[in-house]
Amino acid sequence: MKGSWPALLLTIFCLQAVTLMAQVMAQETPPVEQSPFSVNELLAKKQFSKAFDLANQRFRENPDAQAYLNRGNAYWSICDYRNAISDYDKAIDLDKNLLDAQVHKGICQARLGEREASLTTFEQAAKLDALATADLHQIETIGRALIEGNRLKALQKMIASLRTYNNSKIAELTQKLEAEKNTAPESVIRKDNITAGMTSFVATPHFVFIGDIEKAKLERYGAIAEGFLDFLQHHGLTNTDFPHVSKSDSDTFKKLADSPEPVSIFILHDKMAVRAFLKERLNFPYHVHGVFISSRNLLATYDGAGAGTYLHELMHTILSRQNNLEYWAEEGIPCYFEKVYGAIKPQFQLLHGYGENWFPQALAVKSLGGGLNLSDIVSKAKHADASQENQQRLVALFLQRYHHLDHYLALTIANNKKGYNTFVEAAFDKPMVQLVPLFNDFIHEIRHPDSNLELPPSQIFDTQFELHLFKKDHLSIRGDNLNDFLKGKSNRYNGYNKF
Repeated sequence: MKGSWPALLLTIFCLQAVTLMAQVMAQETPPVEQSPFSVNELLAKKQFSKAFDLANQRFRENPDAQAYLNRGNAYWSICDYRNAISDYDKAIDLDKNLLDAQVHKGICQARLGEREASLTTFEQAAKLDALATADLHQIETIGRALIEGNRLKALQKMIASLRTYNNSKIAELTQKLEAEKNTAPESVIRKDNITAGMTSFVATPHFVFIGDIEKAKLERYGAIAEGFLDFLQHHGLTNTDFPHVSKSDSDTFKKLADSPEPVSIFILHDKMAVRAFLKERLNFPYHVHGVFISSRNLLATYDGAGAGTYLHELMHTILSRQNNLEYWAEEGIPCYFEKVYGAIKPQFQLLHGYGENWFPQALAVKSLGGGLNLSDIVSKAKHADASQENQQRLVALFLQRYHHLDHYLALTIANNKKGYNTFVEAAFDKPMVQLVPLFNDFIHEIRHPDSNLELPPSQIFDTQFELHLFKKDHLSIRGDNLNDFLKGKSNRYNGYNKF
């Protein structure tokens, strides 16, 4: 009996280890909700993150040729062409007649600028027996690729083979390819010049991240963007104190965050790289730290531009869905987020609403000109004009000072000015003549603080614990609330910080 105790203890230990390992594995690979859609259907809906989840789930269940094809298609959809080709190759190894993998592989090779390799792949696809039951679009794609690459012999052989199938629709397609073989513009085998040189790709529910930085960094940018969006939807801007607790979701930001397709976000390795990217690939010649180009649904910035710049541009992606926004708010509200502190885990938190005393250029005598007049800032603003963003940010801070910024956005969404000339008046429910002196008092408060507050550059920490330590060191002297910040009730502030 005594001799069996070690064996019994070993058995118990092994069972505990197996149980613990199972729990760890369950945490690492959480179950994916059963989707009523296929991977390709999700991709067609541009729900790339869900498509990846489903593709990975199917791959774990059965890593067959179709599983590799599905995951390859997901990579292809976010322009991660090299990983897509790798999965297509594995799918083809398992099923030599898998036409879809051949076609998509050829497209990905072309997007990478590997023209000859792409044409070789399309020539191989043109010989497959699967053409007999192929989708007409796939056949047309192969034909157009061969035309664009001047592989007319391969095209003629494919057409001759297709004509033996005695299919009226295929016959019509072959006639179309014959007629267009000398006139087709390059589309199938064109190179993707926008993503050329990019090495990392990440899909999240609302964004697709592309960059030339490490994937782990790109994933962190993704976590910040999704956390920021989730924070706004659940908390809005109705309170600035930390911790930020709200009992109800923000209908304002739930409506603004409802986007038909993900925003493409490019993160380059430094300032010069993003400027070259914008100028050479997007024909955007201006020197900026970050920009959202609404016509392309694309945001571009660089690693190290700072949390303020990043959240500023993220807010542009949200506000771009609002048609009734007043011109001052186009830059004024994004600029509001240029001084923030936050944490990603375990739940995204954000400290915001800091007064303009951290940016004295905005309040300098030269910038005042004829004075900071609320009516002029609001009524004389121009569309897509960032030259007055410092003054416009003051209007956003003014609205937030009186807890009306969230309400202002709600009114613009509803297109309800409540009988006033501007949404600012509607948010306060006061005419401009009454708001001007109130705004002047607000400006006086932040231009003449009781003492100074030293605010470090904007930062987003990985954990709330790090944010707590930072807050204790920098933000906890004589109160933590917005009014104390706006009135400068701390002895640590001594001026402007660039980030």
